[in-house]
Amino acid sequence: MDLKLLYGTRFKVILDESVKLEPGARSDLWNYLIPCKNGSIYPFSNTLLEYHCTARGIRTRLDKEHPEIEVRNWSDDGEAIFLFQLDQFDLIAKYARPRRKRRLSAKHREKLVKAGSLALKSYRKSNSKSDQTALKPAKGASSHVNS
Repeated sequence: MDLKLLYGTRFKVILDESVKLEPGARSDLWNYLIPCKNGSIYPFSNTLLEYHCTARGIRTRLDKEHPEIEVRNWSDDGEAIFLFQLDQFDLIAKYARPRRKRRLSAKHREKLVKAGSLALKSYRKSNSKSDQTALKPAKGASSHVNS
């Protein structure tokens, strides 16, 4: 299951920390997850996802309000793992609060491009002057070194 393809336009999809150093880990789609404020969402099978819930209140509310979502693991420290269908993603997202991808508005993007081009011009102008003055010998100084 390709989380980047399904949800990558709206939410952050990252490589699981536990496999970052393994060779070929980036090519395996099962190594990716969606980080959330209250846990993480990751693939379980080709048609199912799991939500690892780290918030006790969310865990209890989700279990009471939506009994159709299967609880795979329930621990005393406030964590739980819920198994759900792809079509239930939006429901789980309300509880999990997945990290959204940052998007620039067209106006903000234009402002940044303009500021960047002005900064680049200023940088080039200041560097060209300093390069020329560094190459020219000071007035009254000889161009050869005395030994």
